[in-house]
Amino acid sequence: MFDDLYSKKREQEAHYKKNIKKHHQKEKLRKASRKIGKSEKDKRSGSLQDDFDRHDDSDWEESMTERITPRGEQERRRDLEKALFDDPQSSLEVSLPLDEQQGQEEAGLVVGVSSGFCRVVLDDEEILCSLRGSLKAVETGYTNIVAVGDRVRIHLDGQGRGVVETIQPRRSLLVRPDVQSPHLKQVVVANADQMLIVAAWRDPYIWLELIDRYLIAAQRSSLEPILCINKTDLSQDAVEIDLAVRPYFKLGIPVVLTSAHSGAGIERLAHLVYGKLSVVVGLSGVGKSTLLSAIQPGLNLRTAEVSQAEFLRGSGRHTTTQASLYPLHAGGAIIDTPGVREFGLAGLTRRELAAYFPEFQELADQCPFNDCSHTHEPDCAVLQAVADNRIAASRYHSYTCIRKELPA
Repeated sequence: MFDDLYSKKREQEAHYKKNIKKHHQKEKLRKASRKIGKSEKDKRSGSLQDDFDRHDDSDWEESMTERITPRGEQERRRDLEKALFDDPQSSLEVSLPLDEQQGQEEAGLVVGVSSGFCRVVLDDEEILCSLRGSLKAVETGYTNIVAVGDRVRIHLDGQGRGVVETIQPRRSLLVRPDVQSPHLKQVVVANADQMLIVAAWRDPYIWLELIDRYLIAAQRSSLEPILCINKTDLSQDAVEIDLAVRPYFKLGIPVVLTSAHSGAGIERLAHLVYGKLSVVVGLSGVGKSTLLSAIQPGLNLRTAEVSQAEFLRGSGRHTTTQASLYPLHAGGAIIDTPGVREFGLAGLTRRELAAYFPEFQELADQCPFNDCSHTHEPDCAVLQAVADNRIAASRYHSYTCIRKELPA
């Protein structure tokens, strides 16, 4: 019995000594991390333009479901522990992950993105940030690591600039085919709540097929759609407008008829966007800037190109052709996507297309073929509904046009 008690006591003493050793090691690691943090800050005091010259858009990819953290974290920790505990005389020229340096990271919202850089709002202050060089996700299929709307944690350098260390999980993504690599996708906006589709009744003429493409993108991106038909004061026949938008009313989509000239519909539109993160899409010239300025005076959106130098200086930030986020005084924010037309169709096949036309899906079970394409099959319930005007001819026209572009 005494042998058992003695053995248990020895185990307790060993456990106690082990905990004490761990405590001292943690204290050494904490002090070393502070020292390395200061060294990192000194290294970052150089020109961000030098970092910009070394980076390219293709260096950044992204993950939808997991927080993105720098690679090599475990290796750097092992190096530091080895330097501290295995060879006390060794120098501490190692890199401890900055997310281990408590109190030095802050959470912010990305409001603008340019090659290798982004602008982050932190406590009402806009900070230019570079991206941690090791922030790379593997084989995600996306060409950029950070997007407007991302929630990120940044490390401040004490001189009004920062480095993005991690990207928080996203609740939604709006993507488009990458211009340079069509087999890949570019994330345009992250974490939006809804898509505000703006079309003009005239000048330019309403393009119903583009509206239907945006609706598909909204469904695939888990965004609630809102359809705004602007410049209704240019119509000579209110019945004509009603016939054009009636299919969208029937689908339960909020439709707002507006005129920035007369002010019609502005109050209802403002009510729909306040408190939400809204992506605004539509052709150039439909009056997006005028509408948003009516909702919040001074919110002027322009679509001309902006140079990288202007982006880095913070000048001309309302003229970039990339997505930009603009907070609303009454709550929520607008994300403008100038120059971006193609959303949501990347990866979509012909067999999947009908699922994004709800009025087709209601009749699909009545078709004689399980794989009915709704284009030529005999006794197709969808074709019959189009002939009977139960499905709008404009919607069916959009379906056939889009289907021709998709892979089988």
